[in-house]
Amino acid sequence: MLNLNFTPFPYFETEELIFRETVETDKNILFQLRSNPEVMHYIGRPVAKNFEDVLPVYKMMIDNVANNISVPWWIVLKATNETVGQIGFHYIDIQNERAEIGYYLLPQYQNKGITTKAIKAVVAYGFEHLHFHSIEAKVDPENTASARVLQKNGFIEEGMLRQNYYYNNRFNNTQIFGILKDEWYAKNKS
Repeated sequence: MLNLNFTPFPYFETEELIFRETVETDKNILFQLRSNPEVMHYIGRPVAKNFEDVLPVYKMMIDNVANNISVPWWIVLKATNETVGQIGFHYIDIQNERAEIGYYLLPQYQNKGITTKAIKAVVAYGFEHLHFHSIEAKVDPENTASARVLQKNGFIEEGMLRQNYYYNNRFNNTQIFGILKDEWYAKNKS
């Protein structure tokens, strides 16, 4: 069984990206992300109407790291030191050594390869340092861009949960993607 401890916070870098912990000023970026209808379109959560709407989310992120429940990283571009979005393991199933990855970027940084690189780095961290057996991603079936970026990183469609959650006055489907540690190692360590 996994024994996770996010203290100290698991900061890491790649050649182009920095993955850092949440700081007070991230409330502003969190509001930019969660108040943007384009960013939130496939998330299945209400768009933030005011700054106070994101404060519970911010507090939950801080508390979940402190309690070793989840680990969100802010994605920072090394070249410009700009924070462009967030990625993390938002749900961790300790007993089954499985985590759910989630991510979103500010619109002006989308479609530039950042998400692909960020997923690659965080999945590697999950398998090499956190010792997950598998990682999953839940995607709105209409979000073909998210499905493509997962598939670029070796994720395989595992199935579809039909009408499994109610949002926006309708029942919605969830497409499940996953990658096993053995599959990741075969692709990346050969």
